[in-house]
Amino acid sequence: MEKINRIIPVIREGELWSPLQAYQEKSVMEAIGKPLGLKTGINADEAWAQAAEILSVYDNPRFETARYLIVRDGRITEHIAVSSQIPAATNVYPHTWMLNRLRKQLGETDSAVLFSHNHPSGIVLPSQNDIEVTKYLAQYFIDDNGRSRFLGHIITGTSGASYADSEGKNWLGLYGGRSVPLDTFPQRPANIHSLNIQGDLGFSKLQLYIEEISKKSGIDTTRNVFACYSDTAGFITGIKTIPQVFFWKNQVLITEDINASAKKAGAASVYLVVCKHDRELFAQVEGYAKKSRKVAGAVMPPSTTLRVEYCSERIFHEKETVPLKVEDSRTMRRRMAMQNQPSPEYEFER
Repeated sequence: MEKINRIIPVIREGELWSPLQAYQEKSVMEAIGKPLGLKTGINADEAWAQAAEILSVYDNPRFETARYLIVRDGRITEHIAVSSQIPAATNVYPHTWMLNRLRKQLGETDSAVLFSHNHPSGIVLPSQNDIEVTKYLAQYFIDDNGRSRFLGHIITGTSGASYADSEGKNWLGLYGGRSVPLDTFPQRPANIHSLNIQGDLGFSKLQLYIEEISKKSGIDTTRNVFACYSDTAGFITGIKTIPQVFFWKNQVLITEDINASAKKAGAASVYLVVCKHDRELFAQVEGYAKKSRKVAGAVMPPSTTLRVEYCSERIFHEKETVPLKVEDSRTMRRRMAMQNQPSPEYEFER
């Protein structure tokens, strides 16, 4: 098999390696006061390119965040950000009362709302859920007088952006400041310099990659299983060792560690690699994968891949209860005024 043409990281036992850990999120206040030319008479391509540039500061390689930007007289006046703080998904509606309050505020202040979110994978094509959410919001933000208060929906990522207008029906991509059909839009994944394990040879490449990492790092493969984290595009975003003994004695701890590491690594899936041919250990790994539904697959030499049946392709599942993080510039302003100091992040748990 050919040598993996990627940078081989040095890792330490029990410590997560990820190039994303040092990422610092921007505050919602970053966009307040910025001009937004949607529906002000300027060229539509220019207006959407302007919106994409403003919102690019919020591109987060780890988490997906839904944002409601309140616009009045061509400027962003307030901003509400909602995130489940898990990779590749977030809850768009933290509470119905929040959307009702926002809809009422838009009418009272003669404002409009632009909805946006980021795709951590970098691929900005809208999912079917994105399309449905847009249609829902387009109808939801029609006020009592029949006037639309919805400016549209924009998705940002390393490839640029895609957007739907105020009716929420037609989607286009933004490339070079111009609107283009999505089927001609060039996509650039965020982690293109990392190993990609999609495809028929994905598991074989992963096994070879981990073998090279273990040799370079001096990891004792007789005592450790490697947890390899990947984003939705199939790129490796994190690696951490798990002591083999945990698969016999402490599988609850494995689940907690996988959840925490996945958030730090911006990962949607995890693959477990057993470096030594050990059928008894692999049976334990297989049993954990089936029971926990956290593991996308498992690998053990020889190079023939042993896939685990009944696994989950995702670490985090829709039915799991995940605390929401909400940043509301209105609340932050009130707190700053009361305390006369920069406001810490405002958190709300459902």
